[in-house]
Amino acid sequence: MKNFILILSITLFLNKSFSQNDSINLPLGESQIKINSDHLILNVYLTKEGELYLEDNKINVSDLGPKIKYLSSKLPEYIDFKKKIFLNIDIDTPYKIVDQIKTQLAHNEIRFIYYKTASLEEEDILKAMPFFNYYSSIKFQPIEKILTESEIEESQRKLDSLEEYISKNGFDNIPAPPPPPAPPITSLTYLPKFYSDRQEVIDEVLKEKEVKCVQVSDEKLIIDGDNQVQLSNMDELKQYLNNLDFIVLYFKDDLGFENYFNLIEYLKRESLDLYKRKQHSFHIIEISKETEEIHEKAKVSICN
Repeated sequence: MKNFILILSITLFLNKSFSQNDSINLPLGESQIKINSDHLILNVYLTKEGELYLEDNKINVSDLGPKIKYLSSKLPEYIDFKKKIFLNIDIDTPYKIVDQIKTQLAHNEIRFIYYKTASLEEEDILKAMPFFNYYSSIKFQPIEKILTESEIEESQRKLDSLEEYISKNGFDNIPAPPPPPAPPITSLTYLPKFYSDRQEVIDEVLKEKEVKCVQVSDEKLIIDGDNQVQLSNMDELKQYLNNLDFIVLYFKDDLGFENYFNLIEYLKRESLDLYKRKQHSFHIIEISKETEEIHEKAKVSICN
């Protein structure tokens, strides 16, 4: 019963709607994600003035990570594991603030984020674009759970019962757990390697792969330090995507969120189109400012 009350009270807190609906203009988008009844949606709001809200609570960007860490410590593990972070970001927001938010989430090892689209109205609640978040070498340590005396007694009771069973039946009669499945080779396999501070790790993931590094500003893309594509004419980018394995994105300080979102949406669409036509598709790798600085200090390079 206590756990039920805890879940209910937290859910009610999280489901409060942002009180300044008119202050955020979201990017356009029609894609709709699926949410099960046991999923918990956690909303982060960012206005064009740079004001950040975690649900209805105004906070500093530097406080976002610790507050999510604390919230996670209060949730049952199976609920916390299924929480989804919705980023409700005004299209006129500087991307460099979004970068800081994503880095805070990366410190909490949040691997997937959802860019909210369309509007904040109830009928559009599930319209969002899912995407991978950054990785980070910095990790928040979990909050240590202090057990009550009754919890300690219950744990000891279960341990005593197990010892009694073993003394009567022996170890051989304890059923062995099934072996873990082989880890699949997915984006979660290669993605962390791009955030390493060791050149040999990055070289390994890029071995015999075709990669292009792109500097993204608010007006243009600079590809491999030389070729330029205007964001107003992104179809010119297609010529660089054929037979490409990875496109690695670095972000300039002048980049706005709307142009960032349009670029990611375009790249996702092109990669999916190649995949559907059974051609060589590519993966999108974003490099955070935090990782960019780590690479610079470690003299690590993704693109030579």
